[in-house]
Amino acid sequence: MLLSPKPQSPKARQKPGLGATKGVFVTTSTVSNHAAEFVRHLTQRVGLIDGRELSVLIIEHGVGVRVRRALEFKRLDEDFFAEEG
Repeated sequence: MLLSPKPQSPKARQKPGLGATKGVFVTTSTVSNHAAEFVRHLTQRVGLIDGRELSVLIIEHGVGVRVRRALEFKRLDEDFFAEEG
């Protein structure tokens, strides 16, 4: 789906989303206020993901990242110290 009030193609202008009922627009930059406002008026549901949210998602899901250093958290195993009885 094109997020422009004036899509490049006349065909796209006639059928925004080409029959889709929902979608996601992802950018590595920021989503302009104009684009966000345009999406609010569409009949289709469109999620907007900007560069900041995209970076959080790729780190959270381990896509295209490497572990540089891992921290280990330990807690007391209470069963180990429990008295048998």
